[in-house]
Amino acid sequence: MNGLFVLFLLIYLMTLIINLIIFFLVITDYHLHNPIIISTILHIQGKTGKLKAFSTCTSHLLVVFIFYGSIIFIYFVPTATNMFGINKLFSVISALINPLLNPLIYSLRNNDLKAAFRRTLNP
Repeated sequence: MNGLFVLFLLIYLMTLIINLIIFFLVITDYHLHNPIIISTILHIQGKTGKLKAFSTCTSHLLVVFIFYGSIIFIYFVPTATNMFGINKLFSVISALINPLLNPLIYSLRNNDLKAAFRRTLNP
């Protein structure tokens, strides 16, 4: 085997292992805390309080899944010349779109912004 091929294979495998560990830690952390979070949310008296709490959890998970979904696609799909455009698209999603969507996703919890957004979509 060529030394450069072995080096690239080693880098690929280490990236795969590190990304999988981080991804599973994030998912496990949410999964371990979900019963605690859900039981705490269910003990909240008001309906609006429950909706705010579920909204916060959903927005956190949405950001995590967008980020890790694009990263997993970039690293785990074999590189080929015909996949260059798709790889570029997912690189842009992970590098630009996710940080730009982050404030929007978290600000959609604000009622004033939600009302303005609805007015914009339904004139």
